[in-house]
Amino acid sequence: MCLCEKLKILMLEDNKLDAKLIKEELTEHKFDFTSELVDTEKDFITSIHNFKPDIILSDYSLPQFTGFEALEIAKKLVPTIPFIIITGSLSEEKAADSIKAGAWDYVLKENLLRLTPAIENALKLKVEKDKNRRADEEIRKLSKVVETTPEAVTITDLQGKIEYVNQGLLTLGGFEDDSSIIGKLIFLFSNEEGVKQLKEEIIPTILSKGKWRGETSVKRKDGFIFPAEMTCSLILNEENKPKHLLSQYNDITNRKKAEEKVKEHHKNIELLSKAAIQFVDFPFDKDIYTFIGEVLQEFVGKKSIIVINSINEEKDILTTRTVIGLGKLSDKVAGFLGKQPVGMTFNAKDEGLIKLYDGKLHSNQEGLYGVLLKTVPKIVCNSIEKLFNLKEIYLIGFTKEKELSGTAVIFLEKNAEKLKNKQIIETFIKQASIAIQKRQAEEALHESEKQLQTLINSMPDFVCFKDGDGCWLMANEAAIRIFQLKGLDYRGKKDYELAEFNSKLRGSFLTCKESDAKVWKEGSLIHGEETIPDSDGSIQVFDVTKVPVSYPGSERKGIVVIGHDITKRKQAEEQIKKDLKEKNALLQEIYHRTKNNMQVISSLLSMQSKRSDNEFVHNTFREIINKIKAMALVHEKLYRAKDLSHINLKEYIEDLINLLMRSYGVQSELISYNLDLKEVFVLIDSAIPCGLILNELITNIIKHAFPNNTKGEISIRLFKDDNGQINIDICDNGVGVPDDFDPKTVKTMGLQTVYALLEYQLKGKISYDLENGMKWHFRFIDDLHKRRV
Repeated sequence: MCLCEKLKILMLEDNKLDAKLIKEELTEHKFDFTSELVDTEKDFITSIHNFKPDIILSDYSLPQFTGFEALEIAKKLVPTIPFIIITGSLSEEKAADSIKAGAWDYVLKENLLRLTPAIENALKLKVEKDKNRRADEEIRKLSKVVETTPEAVTITDLQGKIEYVNQGLLTLGGFEDDSSIIGKLIFLFSNEEGVKQLKEEIIPTILSKGKWRGETSVKRKDGFIFPAEMTCSLILNEENKPKHLLSQYNDITNRKKAEEKVKEHHKNIELLSKAAIQFVDFPFDKDIYTFIGEVLQEFVGKKSIIVINSINEEKDILTTRTVIGLGKLSDKVAGFLGKQPVGMTFNAKDEGLIKLYDGKLHSNQEGLYGVLLKTVPKIVCNSIEKLFNLKEIYLIGFTKEKELSGTAVIFLEKNAEKLKNKQIIETFIKQASIAIQKRQAEEALHESEKQLQTLINSMPDFVCFKDGDGCWLMANEAAIRIFQLKGLDYRGKKDYELAEFNSKLRGSFLTCKESDAKVWKEGSLIHGEETIPDSDGSIQVFDVTKVPVSYPGSERKGIVVIGHDITKRKQAEEQIKKDLKEKNALLQEIYHRTKNNMQVISSLLSMQSKRSDNEFVHNTFREIINKIKAMALVHEKLYRAKDLSHINLKEYIEDLINLLMRSYGVQSELISYNLDLKEVFVLIDSAIPCGLILNELITNIIKHAFPNNTKGEISIRLFKDDNGQINIDICDNGVGVPDDFDPKTVKTMGLQTVYALLEYQLKGKISYDLENGMKWHFRFIDDLHKRRV
């Protein structure tokens, strides 16, 4: 509490004159205060709660209460409030006891001049204690946070000697406890490079600037090194001078891997884009085959050997044009082969090259012997493989319009990384294929402009190149046709300028401008769909890829734009959706008409049966009609179902038993039914024979189980067991059948049909039980047929 604020003083005193003297003493020393005077324990406690004093002045001895008793109460209720004993009869021994008991000070009544300093000292002490208490609370909170945080934390002295580590650091470093860590130098967690960084950069920076944050290497107890993000700061002492170093570590291995993966992806895309731009105007005096081999090695990795071959179509000769990665072993390879590998020729019509016509990357299983088209002895090939410790070989062809203009061979050493970015390599080879053909055309015709157009116009997709300011530099024929630029001097113009030439394409050009801005903002490849009106007004849909290319130093160089026409694919997707909808509607109509035709047949049979007075004829016709209705019910279910391949057997049984009860005029008060049916779906090929079986068994129960209008119950249970089998139980509590009843020997058409349908169509099994009526149990697996829809 600030001494300038108004004090609230609680006085425990039974002598009002002494209390007055105390107040006068405080007033004389310019104290601004209010006070309450109490002399009993009850009033003392009440005043503590209601008055909320800043300081308590207590007489040592009262008639019914003592200062020591008041002190104990104050320590429990308000332990942070200063408690000063004021008395006229306190020996030095008692005074010492009162201080030991917790009193902040004591003042003799005969020496009230010491009261003011005592109060001031007590209040100052209170401020310090409050400050220390808050600091202790913060330290306790901080300690709890430090111990529970997953981050690794360590505290060292200024020389780097470890004084404290939390559980996070023990886990991170692979230590069971801190017994082998405390007292050691922080260099314990660093490799040689990390120690150098600590000594030369991290610790000097902390001592000079107070903090350091960055990436470093951390060494586990087992010697494993991993990257970590480290934050270091100074801990100051009471005199605001450096005392400790606080360090926090975060394992960033996964982040680094992700960053490396993204970095590698961006590097490959940028490399691909740069190569594409270099291919556009490749210097005539530079060897394109060496360039292709060097770029391909950048994609694959330095622990590889790249061989580039070209094909002379007129002479059907495959010639090795460059070999990248032989290094100092080049002469040794030449010694094995008897000649330099560059310049070797092979038969371009060899069957081993046929598989390369697809422009895809192929793994070679025949080793170097197969790569050299079996023209070099196998023992020589094996020696070269052993020399370079080769592990895998890949081949790919430079192709255009199913023409093979050359091949690229990739040899990987055994300690090389697994081949990645196969699609990138195939894309690059496609670019290289065009570039090689361009070079071959340049060598033949010496017309660079024509060859440049050959390069980009051979692509079925539109390709555009823009400079860093968004000015069009070049467009292939597809782009000129799609953007309707024929006859326009488009070079050097920006999108908004080209938009003025054709109002129909204005929106498309402005969209190009917006996506270009997005490319430069993100600094990476973007991919999306764009619509462009055709000259006849129809809308074309393109899958557009834009790649930014920069000079060293991040200065904008240009944008590569590639658009693939996906209009037909989009239209095909819409047509497929439409056809599926029509197919579903047609199938539903077929099921509906089949059901109606069965109902017509049923009605005709019903009319025919009415012409006869023979009860047997009536019953026979009714059974036939019910069978037809059971089959028609399947088609009714399919007509109304969303899935035209499956029947809900639960709903089918419910409808079938209602149909049969109505057909035989069964009164519900005589024969009731109990259904325990799970949701089970079956194909139509299973539904129809299953329905006929159910019809026959339920009909037999209705006709024979309850003679002479006896009451009874039919129970049906449907479920699918753990083995995927469909189980159906049909039972009644009727009169039953004779003990010697054998359904297989019964010569009734109905039961013979049941067994035939179950065994030969459903491939299922049936059993029965004659106790308390009749119980049928049959089961089958609904996997004998394929979905029709």
